[in-house]
Amino acid sequence: MKLIGIEEHILTPAIRDAWQAIGLEAADPSVAFHS
Repeated sequence: MKLIGIEEHILTPAIRDAWQAIGLEAADPSVAFHS
């Protein structure tokens, strides 16, 4: 049996701005990949 997984993420400008406003990239460096 072959399993294929697809996962999509959509990051709106509003979400990105909110993350930056609370400094989320300082706590979670992976957030920088979404900028």
